Amino acid sequence: MDHLYHLNGDYIYLRADALNWGACTRQFPTAIEGEKMLTILENIVKKNIDKHLLIDNIRISSFDINAIRGLKYKLETLSYNKDIIFIRNPLTNLKQLFSEANFIAHDSENSTTVIANIHNLIHEKSQFIKIEKDYHDFCKTTFSKIIESTFKYHKVGDASHFERLFSTPLESNGEFDAGKIISNPKDFIFISLSCADHLHEYLKNNNLDNQNSTKLLSVSLRASPFASAIANTLNYELFTIDHLGPNHRLLNIDFNKNVFYNNTYIYIGDFLIGGTEIKIAQNYIHLLNGSLTHAFVLASYFSNTDSIFQKKINFTSIISLKDFLNFKIRF
Repeated sequence: MDHLYHLNGDYIYLRADALNWGACTRQFPTAIEGEKMLTILENIVKKNIDKHLLIDNIRISSFDINAIRGLKYKLETLSYNKDIIFIRNPLTNLKQLFSEANFIAHDSENSTTVIANIHNLIHEKSQFIKIEKDYHDFCKTTFSKIIESTFKYHKVGDASHFERLFSTPLESNGEFDAGKIISNPKDFIFISLSCADHLHEYLKNNNLDNQNSTKLLSVSLRASPFASAIANTLNYELFTIDHLGPNHRLLNIDFNKNVFYNNTYIYIGDFLIGGTEIKIAQNYIHLLNGSLTHAFVLASYFSNTDSIFQKKINFTSIISLKDFLNFKIRF
């Protein structure tokens, strides 16, 4: 249960879609319902009874009214007198359970935030700005810390020792290990949902949010857990190729159906340094009559304007590996 939420000062930070994850109902990633989710919420609050509860509802389109009633009842039973804060898409049926005296809403540029309190509510609207900023700053900082924790020197304690990176002519003094994230449920859920947020905006801004013609592609088992979690969260079809190279396997593709024809594919990866994997994948998809012109990765050393990509593919990453001072590249 601890892997589903984060603590920051006086707040419990919880994503509504993480509740789905915890309740094993990922087949309905945009709906919140069910007694199991309420039990998870109740246990989280009970364990942190002295903290405010912030629930991020991004992309949640259905929050069952009975689930909300159940949440209110359980919190009343616990004599919970802290704020319940719903941010990013707080659904209209929330207000049905809270009177004007203990419910307040604030519209910001990108979202609406509401604060409810079972007992009393005394809030200035100026507090909303701080609550939202603190939450988004926490998410950004936590993402960077998790990525940084995966770095290790090639030679322990020696930042000046360089080795050639796999499949590229570049050398580095260390590497980032995505396996550390995958093996940690708390970090994996946080990173995967953060990636889903960024990819959702990227697809929408680039007119690629047609789920019938846009597919996701993973070309390594190392990156496939992230790709699978993102695809499930956003409800996109995912194709995974095990080790793109001379000997590879199409793990979830019936090759005879020529599934790549006339579809646009988005490469999903973890860490991007030289871009070799993307370039090979792009040529491979092209040979199968598909199109791979966009890529999304957790973190990248180069940007898509660098000459290394020759403007042949557009990609986005959440953070730049150049921000990590310990990591060095040389040609």
